Amino acid sequence: MAETNPNNLEGTAAERTPPAPGQAPVVLSYQRPVPSRKWAKGIRIVMLIVAIAAILMAALLIFNPVLEINERLGAGALGTPFGPIDGTQTNEVTQHRYVAEAILYLGLFLLMQWLFLSPRGRWQISLSLDGPLPRRAALAAGFIGMLLSIGLIATLMEIPDWWIRCTTIPQAHTDPEKRVQSFRVMWVVMSALWSAWTFVFWRYGKSLDRYSALRKIFRWLLAGTVLELLIATPAHAAIIYSRGDECYCERGTYTGIAFGCTAALWLFGPGAILLFLREKRRRTVMNT
Repeated sequence: MAETNPNNLEGTAAERTPPAPGQAPVVLSYQRPVPSRKWAKGIRIVMLIVAIAAILMAALLIFNPVLEINERLGAGALGTPFGPIDGTQTNEVTQHRYVAEAILYLGLFLLMQWLFLSPRGRWQISLSLDGPLPRRAALAAGFIGMLLSIGLIATLMEIPDWWIRCTTIPQAHTDPEKRVQSFRVMWVVMSALWSAWTFVFWRYGKSLDRYSALRKIFRWLLAGTVLELLIATPAHAAIIYSRGDECYCERGTYTGIAFGCTAALWLFGPGAILLFLREKRRRTVMNT
């Protein structure tokens, strides 16, 4: 019988010997090394750059109607429930009013990111993995869920040409035949959807740790964003081509695209933090 060559066996004898009862298992030589601190620091810097770039892009898109950077960047939140178009005012007055609306919209964008990433009991963004999902994180996720829901509703209402009919009213006194945007009913619907999504996310996150809840909610929001943009973008192109309206921002499909892009840019910040949390959790498990 041929003798077995010990050099052909993988690992050393110590690695092949089962550990004694109560003794820690031997670390195998082929186990992946823990990333160095320089590598982890580089990842954090890249994630920070990506998050800042997403915030700057969101600001440019929101303020594009005022800054007039490029017409292809769209009309920001103008024409959506966060920036109604009032035909009774001049263009200059409308721009001044939209500045306040754009600041409010961008402020909500940043505030919801902060609330989503700040743990319970602290008012700063933290990378903690412990504890349950805080209510403020559910509130922030509910805001994005509300935007996606309203965007989808607006897109579907626009296909049979119901959106403009339901969100405009006759201009009082001066020109009854001309209609201006009014979102009073839609604001009630938005408040109800925000509350409903907040409750859903909060109830779902109660049974999970903070990291798992944030990660799964993030995936839901990302899937919803992709789905809405896949529906709203071709529908908007087809409707503008067939109806040929000059003010495309009044269309419900534009509201769907605007809210979908807002959600996509919003997700860059939490996405970058969650990627770092995953690496931190993996290093913690490997070190134990």
